[in-house]
Amino acid sequence: MSKSSLLIGILSGVIIGSILVFGFYSQEIRYYDRVVQDLDEIEDAYNIQSVNLELIQGNYKELQDDYNELRNEYVSLEQTKQRLQYELEDTEVNRRKLSECVKLLKDTQDSYVDAEESFKRIVNSNELDKIANTISEISKNEEYNWYGYWNIHKYIRDEVKYSYDLEIPVIECYRYYGDDESPFITDFNISTIENHLQNLSYTIKYKQGDCEDQALLEYAMIQYYNEYIQGTKYSLYLAKISFTNGEHHLSVFMPVEEDNICILDPAGLYQTGTWYSIQSRKTDLELTRYQEHWDDAFGEIYEITLWSINIDTGEYSEEFKGSLSETVDFFSE
Repeated sequence: MSKSSLLIGILSGVIIGSILVFGFYSQEIRYYDRVVQDLDEIEDAYNIQSVNLELIQGNYKELQDDYNELRNEYVSLEQTKQRLQYELEDTEVNRRKLSECVKLLKDTQDSYVDAEESFKRIVNSNELDKIANTISEISKNEEYNWYGYWNIHKYIRDEVKYSYDLEIPVIECYRYYGDDESPFITDFNISTIENHLQNLSYTIKYKQGDCEDQALLEYAMIQYYNEYIQGTKYSLYLAKISFTNGEHHLSVFMPVEEDNICILDPAGLYQTGTWYSIQSRKTDLELTRYQEHWDDAFGEIYEITLWSINIDTGEYSEEFKGSLSETVDFFSE
């Protein structure tokens, strides 16, 4: 090969190589420019995201502050709720206790102003023990029952003066929800009443009382005399007399053999017999006589209720309730 050919070949190779190198370089330039452009776009996006991140971080901090504030409020409210719950429970306990106290007060009050409710409080072994010696002294431990009955009746009639009950305040009624045994009382009404049943020992001590006090005392003393002095037990009734004018009265009915009866009414100044002695009389005749005794004061007797009371416990039973004629039939059976 000649030198010129070799030179041409070399130049051709150089030119071709240069062309290839230039082409490759141009391609690299374009790629670099694209990369730079992409980096600029990424940087711009980064800057935008950085701004967004700062905004998000700011919002997050605000939300975190709000959360902490709400959490503190929640804790405070939870503590308040717990305190109120305790107060509510205490209030419910105190309200229950107060309701029980009001109910107890009403029950206690009824045992003083209602005849039937008073029997357990007044006629019982403890109360009779207090006046046992007095009963023995008054009855004089007579062997013949009627002498003992007369001594007891005469003592109450002559020594225990009639006295009207004072007006006292009472719980007339109460309103509640719940059950009867454990009510939540919501309200109650206060009224007054002129009625009060005394203990036996009180009547003996102060020697005064109305018809209820005197009749209960006579019933208890005669029953005690029968059971614990004479060692006998006879039928005896505390009698509630209801009149057509709305008045009520208490006395003692003693049934006797052969359809006879003896009525002992110290407050009403009445006894079957004479002023100086007692006896029995046919039931129909005696009840007619007893009705006539009250005609001018109260009018007709429209109903008689008879109770039998256990003098040891105060437990009682209603043995009869009916008209005057029905009462005659009851004692005639």
